[in-house]
Formats: sequence, structure tokens, C-alpha cells
Amino acid sequence: MAGMISPTLLRASGLRLTRSGRCLLNDVSVSIAAGELIAVLGANGAGKSTLLQVLRGGWEAESGDVWLGDEPLATFSPTARAQRMAYLPQQAAVCRCVIWWHWDASRMANLTRWHAGTRRWTRPWR
Repeated sequence: MAGMISPTLLRASGLRLTRSGRCLLNDVSVSIAAGELIAVLGANGAGKSTLLQVLRGGWEAESGDVWLGDEPLATFSPTARAQRMAYLPQQAAVCRCVIWWHWDASRMANLTRWHAGTRRWTRPWR
């Protein structure tokens, strides 16, 4: 509908974070509304992943505020945060394989895995 304002789902203001004496975020502010698609762009080392870590509650900023809806992010338990937001890191250390299900008439499901370490497809039943 024209003229409707989407509610702000996530907002941050004045974020500052230093690690090992290096300023990683300095006075960063962002506001993300419902239905909005955003991209975080920048050169390597610009602080993109750091910003996402702070916005999801993985790291705590030295100053500034992060709000999820109408409440400070810090008031949410990890479970409550996970029920409201998802985060997919650049490199997953938990699982180094991706699983696809292929449906066909001869087999109900063939499980195929791509192993990032070996860069090969494997089928566990062979």
C-alpha cells in the first residue's frame, strides 16, 4: 500500500568496536525495515563481518546501541534472538559439506555431498 511505513526490524546507532588497539567500527548506524533488502559492501578488512557480528549479538560493541524491534538486543536470550533472526557466516566451521536431496523414480532419495576440503561429490552408499 502506498504511503505505509514498514516497521523497523533492526537498528543500530553509534556503534564503536576496537580489537587489539585497532578501530574496527567507528560511529556506525544502520536501520533495516521490514521487507527491505540491503547489501553490505566494502573492501577486505573494511568491517563488514564485524558489523554483522555486532548486529546479531555475537560481539558486543564498546559503545552504541542495537535494537531488535522495540527492544534492546541485549535483553534477548540467544534462543530468543535465534527465533527472530538468522546469520550465515562466510565460512562455516561446523560443517564442511553441503547436502542435496535428488528425487528420482528409481530411488526415493539419493544423498549427495559436496566436501569443501576435497572438492569432490561423494555418495555414501558406494
